Amino acid sequence: AEINQLITLEHMSLMGNCLYGSIPPEIGQLTSLKYLDLSNNALGGQIPEKIFNLNSLEDLYLESQKGNNWTCTRSNGEVVDVYFSQGDPENGANMGLEGKILDDNVANLSSLKNIMIHSNIFSGTISPQISSLKLLEYLDAKENLFWSTIPDTITSLENMYHLNLAQNYLHGNLPLNMSNLKSLEIFDLGGNAGLNGSLPSSLYELSQLQQLDLHGNMLSGTISDEIGQLSALTLLSLFDNRFSGTLPSTLGLCVYLEYLYIHNTNIGGTVPDDVCSLTTKSLSYTEDYWAFSSDCLHGNVSTTPFIMCECCDVCCDHVSHQCIQLDTSILSRTINIKEKLEKQVLQRNATFSGMDNDDPRYLALDWLLNKDEMNLGADANNLNQRYILSLLAFSLDSQAWGANGNTPSSEGIAGSTYTSWLSSIDECLWYNVSCSEGEVVGLDLNEYSLIGNIPAEIGGLVSLDFISLQGNCLYGTIPPELGNLTVLRFLGLAQNALSGFIPDSMFSLELLEYLDLPFQFGNDW
Repeated sequence: AEINQLITLEHMSLMGNCLYGSIPPEIGQLTSLKYLDLSNNALGGQIPEKIFNLNSLEDLYLESQKGNNWTCTRSNGEVVDVYFSQGDPENGANMGLEGKILDDNVANLSSLKNIMIHSNIFSGTISPQISSLKLLEYLDAKENLFWSTIPDTITSLENMYHLNLAQNYLHGNLPLNMSNLKSLEIFDLGGNAGLNGSLPSSLYELSQLQQLDLHGNMLSGTISDEIGQLSALTLLSLFDNRFSGTLPSTLGLCVYLEYLYIHNTNIGGTVPDDVCSLTTKSLSYTEDYWAFSSDCLHGNVSTTPFIMCECCDVCCDHVSHQCIQLDTSILSRTINIKEKLEKQVLQRNATFSGMDNDDPRYLALDWLLNKDEMNLGADANNLNQRYILSLLAFSLDSQAWGANGNTPSSEGIAGSTYTSWLSSIDECLWYNVSCSEGEVVGLDLNEYSLIGNIPAEIGGLVSLDFISLQGNCLYGTIPPELGNLTVLRFLGLAQNALSGFIPDSMFSLELLEYLDLPFQFGNDW
């Protein structure tokens, strides 16, 4: 208590020792004090109210008074363990400093620039009077017991570059005028559980923001396309929230992003290619840290992934929340296969990132990547035709895809037993598929109860010389991509429900010998 005699004291640093007990109230008489650092000790008890008399104080460091794991030895050999109250294991764990350090009295400390009070049990509210701290640049109050909303007045602190209020009991909405915090670089509200509502549009105006951690709350709404304005971001942590919608492609503008966590949310759809491209830049995989997580787990409790992500290194189940870190070699395979199929197979400028999860083209990709036990790589010669055949199965609904037996085609593999489509064997052994030297040359799917549109990608089976699709329930138009099948000799499309014009491209099929198109209306099956 006699420390109050040092009335001219301006700087006091006692950090990293084995101090225990409470802070003496007499410290409030050191009115010349500008710098006070008592961090990393084992102090406890109430913060003295007289500390608010230190109106010259610029730097206040009281953090980490609990959970420390070192010891000090007295001159008599007695050991003091800072993990325990009073340094004695018989007293139980030290819980740190307590009291209402950010209530209305905080306005008296108007000279403060830095406040570090994390890892204690401070409580109460964060007073609107915090706006009186016009010089405040750094506030770290994480891991305490504050039960409070975030006062709107906090946005008036234009010099603030670090704001960490994580792991408290904050609730309510985020302040609306976030753009006033124009110097903010670190913004952490993670693990409060009670913050709700949507993200204010002003948040996307924080052009200096490097780390945004909002995990473990009840925040909802969608992520705006304006997130691309946060071009300095290195960390975006949104997991364990109620966000919905899809991930904006503009997030790909955040070229410095190293960590992206969106698992255990309702963010669905498909991760855009522009976002996946970050994995070749700053968003890189390591064994020690997650880089990109989402609810993309296949199987487990959820039968299908909630979001399609081909570049995530961590996939979680949307129901059980179990997360699995993936082999980065699998991620590379996924990216390479997707890029090859987009370049060589998909038609009409389609990309997987623009598709819904139930799009047959995406379902075929999902099967090829995650369910097909052949595990083809991007360099496999049969990758394209295997994808196109699986796309036919997902595009044209039919119970007949499960048929087995001996192929009726004379061009099949002699003596082979043919099996159902989407089996994890050579696609040349799928029922009624004919191959020559490993390339698909014939599809005999006559009266196969097929229902749906003929996918444009069928034009990628360039070795086809025989297509029989008569007597099904095909509708829509004939895809002009059939004109790419320059060796086609037989095309049977009769007795379906096709409509529209015959595409001009079909007139370039110079080898075509048989064309069967009648009975596209008036059928009764």
